[in-house]
Amino acid sequence: MKVISLIYVFLLIIPMVTNASGVQSQLQSIELVNDKVVFSLQSSKTHTTPSCAASPTQAQWTFALNDVNGRAMYSMLMTAVAKQQQVEVTSAQICLEQIELVSSIRLVVSQPTPTSSADSQTGQLYLYKGDGVTKLGIYAGQNAAIMYLPIGFPAFLKGYDAKPHALYYLDEQCQGDAYLPENRRYAPYLDPINNRFVKAESERMKNYPDKKVYFYSLDTNDCRYQNFTSANTHGRNYYKANVVAHPLCGLKGCIVK
Repeated sequence: MKVISLIYVFLLIIPMVTNASGVQSQLQSIELVNDKVVFSLQSSKTHTTPSCAASPTQAQWTFALNDVNGRAMYSMLMTAVAKQQQVEVTSAQICLEQIELVSSIRLVVSQPTPTSSADSQTGQLYLYKGDGVTKLGIYAGQNAAIMYLPIGFPAFLKGYDAKPHALYYLDEQCQGDAYLPENRRYAPYLDPINNRFVKAESERMKNYPDKKVYFYSLDTNDCRYQNFTSANTHGRNYYKANVVAHPLCGLKGCIVK
């Protein structure tokens, strides 16, 4: 009789524990913070949150992005945003940096809610080509790179990383032909002054008459003399940068709007 009673009590407890830590709702906000995702839902938490969750962030959820499960959950959240679907979030009942940790996420598939086709009314940000017209995907935040969900493939998270690169010049105003060091020869780099992509070609700086070399600083936005000349580059080679098209963005840097 005692064993039967214990089994009965145990069966009563199971559903309460399972349901107590799950919340089903659409997303309210989502952001990337270093190597973790922090998000909140439109519906409030109804379960007892772990004591480690700090008051200012008690409504938030989090998980790490540094493993396969984390990246899969992030893609699922982005799919929910793109398809206007709800997610069911289950708590791990522990915290990561004082924010309640997620143990699992389930996508609740239903008919999407109709919304306006105007981006300004939906509030959704998108990644565009440099022309500002061609839409590439849904903006999904920024970590080391700009993350986006490609149009037509919203379940596949991609990154766009075309950081501006400081260029070298033979003009004290950092005008005219630009140059890249030899270790930057093999990819298009964003010219921050002219908002264009450039790639180093075969023509060396040494082929020009001896002139002072200047460097455009991205930190201070000014042109600085580098204490060497085109004839004496301290053993490094610098190559003339020509305008090229970026495979994703085109001739200008991609735009988030």
